[in-house]
Amino acid sequence: MRRFAIWLLVPAACTPGTLPERIAHLRDGNVFLLNLETGTSERITEDAKYTDLAWLSPGRLLVSTQEPGEFAPETRWHVLSLESRKTSPVPRVPRAVPSPDSSLIAYPDPKGNRVFVKGLDAGEPTETFETSLLVLSISWSPEGRHLAVCVMEPRDPVPEGTEKPGLRLVDVRTKAARTAFEGHVLAPVWSPDGRWLAFLGRRDGKGGVWVVREDGQGLRFLSETHVLSHGIYFTVPAWSPDSRQLAFVSTRKENEFPYRIITVDRDGRERSELSETQKHRMEPSWSPSGAMILFVQADGYGSKDPELWVMRRDGTGARRLMEAAPAAWVLPGP
Repeated sequence: MRRFAIWLLVPAACTPGTLPERIAHLRDGNVFLLNLETGTSERITEDAKYTDLAWLSPGRLLVSTQEPGEFAPETRWHVLSLESRKTSPVPRVPRAVPSPDSSLIAYPDPKGNRVFVKGLDAGEPTETFETSLLVLSISWSPEGRHLAVCVMEPRDPVPEGTEKPGLRLVDVRTKAARTAFEGHVLAPVWSPDGRWLAFLGRRDGKGGVWVVREDGQGLRFLSETHVLSHGIYFTVPAWSPDSRQLAFVSTRKENEFPYRIITVDRDGRERSELSETQKHRMEPSWSPSGAMILFVQADGYGSKDPELWVMRRDGTGARRLMEAAPAAWVLPGP
């Protein structure tokens, strides 16, 4: 099963009741905005060419197209403004990640052991981070000041005493880097207030959801997950807009089904299971108000007919929205 619901890259908060909850989704290659209050969808693009989308920042979405390549179609990302409804292309740089304000991109070099930052439209790239290992992923903090960089061991053996894989926190301005976690790391996600990182990590036989402060201190193990071997994107943690809770996916026991949505407080003390169903529930993401959670529901692992559902933050009131499609919560902005 492919990934359908896109988690919030930099979740944002709004006061409950001040704005209708809206979801951007793809249908027939175009972007639509679904108003959950009225149940109506508004089409905001006309060219029927988009293949994926993700929430970038208030008023902006990332949308992708498939364009001809030398040997196979290539994915090209664009920033879509919800106000002007115009797109601007992300530079054709492999694995480029735009900053929340769309002014910069960060990307690894072809060898995968250095990270560069440059202006979205122009300017020379600046080397910001270097490692003797391989860069697995890059994630911008909400204010665009820091990068969370996951590094992993290359296929070829590395010399004795080489740095260990894990999570590095990099200051884009000073280029200072510190190790926040040593071990296998995937899917780091910044909290909306930019003060915390949640990620999937494994070390010393303990694997699951961890959190750490932006300064690399306060590392805390929150909860085990039991689906890492079945598809890592199912378990990517999602922050609530107030940065106090996380939602993620797990099973009650190793290799037991179905997948369930779990919420846990940032301090790890309050843990709740939201899914009382025999169907799989995966890929949770919080609405901007924090009142609702969007998720994918399917009959089984590898199902051909997954669906997008929404429920209240306490797990009640679950209802079907549509057949699964790339989708993300949106919040108006500049």
